[in-house]
Amino acid sequence: MDELVDMEGRTAVVVSMHEKQKVIEPVFQHFNFTWLKSSIDTDVYGTFSGEINRQGSALDAARKKCLGMFNQSDVSIAIASEGSFGCHPYSPFIAMNEELIVFMDRKNDCEFSINSASILTNFASRDCTSLDELWSFAAQALFPSHGIILRSLHDESIVFKGITDSAQLEIHFLLLHRQDGVVRVQTDMRANYNPTRMSHIQEVAKKLVNKIKTHCPECNARGFGDEKKVAGLPCSNCKLPTKSAIHIEKHCQQCGFVEIVQLPDVKVEEDPMYCDFCNP
Repeated sequence: MDELVDMEGRTAVVVSMHEKQKVIEPVFQHFNFTWLKSSIDTDVYGTFSGEINRQGSALDAARKKCLGMFNQSDVSIAIASEGSFGCHPYSPFIAMNEELIVFMDRKNDCEFSINSASILTNFASRDCTSLDELWSFAAQALFPSHGIILRSLHDESIVFKGITDSAQLEIHFLLLHRQDGVVRVQTDMRANYNPTRMSHIQEVAKKLVNKIKTHCPECNARGFGDEKKVAGLPCSNCKLPTKSAIHIEKHCQQCGFVEIVQLPDVKVEEDPMYCDFCNP
């Protein structure tokens, strides 16, 4: 028996100010939800432009969004996502985007979440001293389909966000440039100004739906598939374990069952360039 069969046909909401519902709602069509519009200010849990720092982990922030929606409405299913950006842990010159989505159902008192990392991101920042540098950065940042942020280096309160128009970009840049001679130029990572990130969110939503629909082979509970990469692939030179994954473990939150899944590339040894001993 499907213990969550009454999930279907319920009222749900994607908790977002930045149009994430456009890519998340269609992915959940299997459940025939009636969708409500989000009514809370999610910026209070953190902003990419730095005005408000995120408190706690990405999962903490996504949960707060869902709980905030529960506190303000009678909706019983809330879905929220949270993104993180930075350098790739093994290659500091490559930018990385990690997206997490959480699904909370207060009627069934259950929660499902999933996260995914991708190097397909335009995340970048540069201090520009001329229009030539600005337009060079803008081209690399996929402007104007992707938004840009400009900020003053001497006054943190002066910031222009969501710029997608060439004329506005130049006007605001010259305004700030007259003050300092240099302007901090950043990619706008809010989902509605970043189609690359929006596509990643949609792919993560698809993985979450598959996870919700997947039952544990041992106890039959929904949500099987929490993945953990297990490091230890041996170096081909020194044979010592590296940080590279040797396999993936899938876990069940309910009964603790673990399924070991081999990686698709079937590598038995790692290149010495990724070994902390051979290439410290």
